Parts: sequence; C-alpha cells; structure tokens
Amino acid sequence: MNQKSNDHIVKNRIKQVRLEKRKTQKELAKAVGLSDRAIAHYENGIREPKLETWIKLAEYLNVPVSYLQGISNDLFGWIDWEKTTGHSKREIQQEINRLEANGVIHKNEPLQQKVIKSIESLEFHLPTSNQGIVKFVERSINELQGKITNAFLEMPPVNNGVRFIPAGYKPKVKKGMNIETYKQLMELLNKTRWKLSDIPLYSDDNSETSTPNQ
Repeated sequence: MNQKSNDHIVKNRIKQVRLEKRKTQKELAKAVGLSDRAIAHYENGIREPKLETWIKLAEYLNVPVSYLQGISNDLFGWIDWEKTTGHSKREIQQEINRLEANGVIHKNEPLQQKVIKSIESLEFHLPTSNQGIVKFVERSINELQGKITNAFLEMPPVNNGVRFIPAGYKPKVKKGMNIETYKQLMELLNKTRWKLSDIPLYSDDNSETSTPNQ
C-alpha cells in the first residue's frame, strides 16, 4: 500500500472514539467479531474495514459511520440520515416536532430514536397521521392479496425476490381451492382499496391536511 493511501486511511477515528468510550481493543474486537490484531490494523491505517465492518463498529461505538471514518465532523449523523433516507434535516426535524406535539414521541426520548420514528412516519411505515393510516391499510391490502393469490393459484417461483410471469401465462388453481372464492375475495379487496381515496384525511382540529407529512 502506498504512502498516499495509507495517509488517507489513518484519518479514521476508530481509536479516538474507542478511547472516548473507554473500550479496549479486545472489547471492541469481541463486540464486532474480529481479532484484536484486526482492530489495531484498522486504527493504524494498515487495513481498511469493509462496509459491513464499518457499520458494526459504528453501531457498537454509537456514532455515525461517516464520523468514524473521518469523512464528516457531524457527530449526530444528519449527513448519513439525509443520504440514506432522502429526507432533509429540516424535513425530519419538522416531523419530530409534529410527532411530539401529537404525543406520538416524548420530548425526552433519545434524538436517534426520534429520528427513526420520524422517518418511519414520513414514509408511512408508522401510522401517525390520517394519511399514514390510510397508506398502512393500502399496503396491508396489497400484502393480503398476494397471500390469497399464493394460497389459491399455482404461480411461477420467486427468484432473488422477483417473480417472472411469462406473457400469456395462465395460473392453475390449486387442488381443493375454488376459483370463484378467489375472484370474490380479490374483488372485495379491490373495492376496499378503491374506496380509500374517498376517505377524508383531515383531523378533527383541521390541523392536518391531505398531505400532513410535507
């Protein structure tokens, strides 16, 4: 490894943060499943951790990956959150304020937990608003329809998370299952999903609009 590359790697903060947290190399190594020697090599810039190792180190030391790498001086990790989620710091902070005002999160909760909940709310994975709950129901209907289809029909296998359905493919009904039952169940769920758009998204105090998380 040339000197230029070595100088770049040694700028990481692994040793600095480890000492601040009062952890030994042995304790850190055990926590992330590595040897003491590997930790020493990382701290001295002899070797560069893989991405999954950076994540493990950062999680154990409770600091952002970019801060541990020496890339950022942002100890909280706003840069990482923005890069990972696509939501701006301002957007996340506004959602935190909304959740606190509505009693969904407590003001004394750790900031990292507040950020996680606010992002889940912004992406409608945590039903904290009228719109969020409607989105939750819509996702649940989609998941239920998938389960019903798998229960009634012989479908092509899923490879690497993707199900490829050839053009003109006609699935067979599984033995003991009734195609009319399947059709009626799917029709019922489709009608329910279509009616979701008719549900008002305003709160009783009119403080929530149809786009409450913007």
